[in-house]
Amino acid sequence: MAVATVIGTRVAPLTVARLGSRDVVRLGTVVFCAALVGPAVASSYAWFCVALAVLGGLGGLLDVAFNVQGIAVQRAYGRPILAGLHGVWSVALFAGGAVGALAAAAGVSPTWQFAVVAAVLAIASAPLLAWQLPEGEEEPPVPAEAARLPLARVLALGAIGFAAFVGEGAAADWSAIYARDSLGAGSGAAAVALAAFGVAMAVARFMGDRATSRFGRVRLVAVGGVVAATGYALVVAVPHLAAVYCGFALVGLGLGAVVPVAFTASGTPGALGRVVTLSYVGSIAGPAAIGLAAAAASLRGALVIPLVLCAGIAAGARAVR
Repeated sequence: MAVATVIGTRVAPLTVARLGSRDVVRLGTVVFCAALVGPAVASSYAWFCVALAVLGGLGGLLDVAFNVQGIAVQRAYGRPILAGLHGVWSVALFAGGAVGALAAAAGVSPTWQFAVVAAVLAIASAPLLAWQLPEGEEEPPVPAEAARLPLARVLALGAIGFAAFVGEGAAADWSAIYARDSLGAGSGAAAVALAAFGVAMAVARFMGDRATSRFGRVRLVAVGGVVAATGYALVVAVPHLAAVYCGFALVGLGLGAVVPVAFTASGTPGALGRVVTLSYVGSIAGPAAIGLAAAAASLRGALVIPLVLCAGIAAGARAVR
C-alpha cells in the first residue's frame, strides 16, 4: 500500500495537469470510497495486496489533488489555510481509529464496517465536491519564481517533507512501543504517548495558519524543527514516562505545521507532486529504518535518527521562503 501511494503521487501531477484538480478530487473521492471495500472482501492474500495497492495508489493521487486545490483556494482566500485543512485530516485519523475500535469491540465484520463507512463518506462528500473551485479559477497566476522552481529548491523542500514524515512516522509507529517495552508501561499508559503526539499535532495544525501569518514561513519551520528535535532529545535523554509524554507532545507541536508549509512553498502542481513523493518516501523508509536500528542496537538509540532529521528541518528552513 505504501509503495502504491508513492506511485500515485508521481502519477498525480500529470493527471491533475490534464484534468484539473477539481475533476480529480470529484471523481477520485467517489472511486476511493468504493475502493475502501476492496480489502474487506478480498478472497485471498494476493487479492488483499492488490486491493491495498489500489487504495494506496488512489490515496497518493488524491493527496496531491487535494493539496493543489487547497493551495489554489488559499491563494484566492488571501491568507494561509492549508495547515488547518491538514488539521482536519488529523481529526479524521482519530475518528477513523475510534470507529474501527468500536466496530471491532461490537463484533462487526470488516466487510460491513468498510461498506457502511464507504457509503457514509460517499454520500457526505457529494455536496462538498460541488464546491470545488471552477476550472478557470482553480489555479490563479503564480509568481514567476514559483513557476520556475529550481530543482535544488524542490529537493530542499522534499528533504524537509522527508524529515518531517520520518519524525511523524517514528512517533506514530514507535511511541507506544517505546513506552511499553523500554519503560515498562502498561498498554493503556503506553497509548497515552501516541495520544499526546496526535493531539499536539492537531493543535499545531489548527494554530499553524495564524502562526504562519504572524511569524512567517521560515521562522515557523525553523522553530518547529527545534521544538521537535527538543522533544526527541527529551525522549532519548530522560527514560521516564512523564518525559516521554512531554517529548512526543513537543514532537507533535513542532512538526504539525511543517508539512503544510513545505507543500505551500512548492507552488506549482508539478513541483508539489515531487515534494509530496519525497515526503512519502520518508513515511515508508523512516519507521522501517528505526525498526532495523532498534533491532541492531536499541529503540532508544534508534530514536536519535528522527532527532537529527528534525534538527535538519530547522537548519534548512530557508527553503520554504
